[in-house]
Amino acid sequence: MDDSIIQILEDPGIVHYKQYWLKVPKGTIQDEILSIFAFGRYKDLSTHRLDLTDLMRQKLQKLTIISIMCDSKRNSDLPYSIFMKECEIEDVSILERYLIELQPLIRCRIDQVNQTISIVECLDCRDIYCNEKPLPELSQVPITKNKLIENLRCWKSKLQDDIL
Repeated sequence: MDDSIIQILEDPGIVHYKQYWLKVPKGTIQDEILSIFAFGRYKDLSTHRLDLTDLMRQKLQKLTIISIMCDSKRNSDLPYSIFMKECEIEDVSILERYLIELQPLIRCRIDQVNQTISIVECLDCRDIYCNEKPLPELSQVPITKNKLIENLRCWKSKLQDDIL
């Protein structure tokens, strides 16, 4: 794998990979790995035989945590087990450390006694797939532009129903 791609994937300040994915040729290893980092989840690694460094695996686990939280409702309590299963994390302290490291992107309350995470606010989200080029197979279909519009319309009607 290209050293510049490794640097991008290991950079702790980068959480959006779509711009890099769009620049690489279709069908290459870079295309595959960048599509997972832009739109996929940690469990997508099991279907793709990719050789990742420990830093890359940790980064993808964190991106998966962001996906789960952004896909969930605000103020909902999610058990640690959901995150640990999705990210294949075996140690609770690792999950808690990731949540603390992700505080610039997501706000949450950690209940260590009940082992739940309460979502307060998602300050950033994952990349949005708009059918720019074909994606390798992913375990979960990423949010597309049309899906985002549909979700926003549902959100708008729910707000109107709740307010009126």
